[in-house]
Amino acid sequence: MRFWPLLKKSTIENLRDWKILVLILTLAPFFVVLMYFYFGEAAVTYRVVILNHDEGVTVIDQAPWNAGDFLISELKKVQYPDGKNVLTIDRAGDMAGARKRLMERSVDLIVEIPEGLSRVLLEYKAGKKPAPVVVKTIGDPANVKYIMAAAWCDSIAAKTAAEMTGQKGPLELETESVSPMKSLNDFDLYMPALLALAMMGLMFTAAATLIREKDKGTLVRLRISNMTAFECLTAVSLTQIVIGLLVL
Repeated sequence: MRFWPLLKKSTIENLRDWKILVLILTLAPFFVVLMYFYFGEAAVTYRVVILNHDEGVTVIDQAPWNAGDFLISELKKVQYPDGKNVLTIDRAGDMAGARKRLMERSVDLIVEIPEGLSRVLLEYKAGKKPAPVVVKTIGDPANVKYIMAAAWCDSIAAKTAAEMTGQKGPLELETESVSPMKSLNDFDLYMPALLALAMMGLMFTAAATLIREKDKGTLVRLRISNMTAFECLTAVSLTQIVIGLLVL
């Protein structure tokens, strides 16, 4: 069987071309270390800027109350199980400034609290049916953090409104995690894709092995030995698989 001699030949040739081998073996660890120092161990925190247009209400014999401010305080309380904040809340005075920060990626989401939020919630609590107000979120779909930031803000806003009014909608949402929730950081999120990208580098070494056979003319001699394409490709593939395992 010609498979084992072919495997030995492919292995020796990869060892002889040690510069490419060293490059492939060190490329993935280099980027892993580089990304670790770049992102650090900080948990993923979603940056939110809020425009609060709610003017608040004054109830007889009670202090003025602003539902927008209360919602902001509830958003600030959201934490991971280890105590780290999920959302970083900042306020903006105007929409133009907030949109500029969103385009610059200094924030991940804009939340606009409408006028009359306090009044509408109190009327709902009193059993009235006023026209609903809209808490608007604005984000950039090109930002990977936008969807998660919007999901957190929307769910907290809906929960807070239900607690304020004491009324529940016809649909309740329940979530369940199949694994313990932990505060993932950017390093944890990007590493799987980075390792997959590093593994793609093996395609070049595998192709170079076959090209080298043709350039040196050894492919013709191998064909004369009645070598099959299956044996050749299997030997080369097995060698690359071993290199890939070393990369990981």
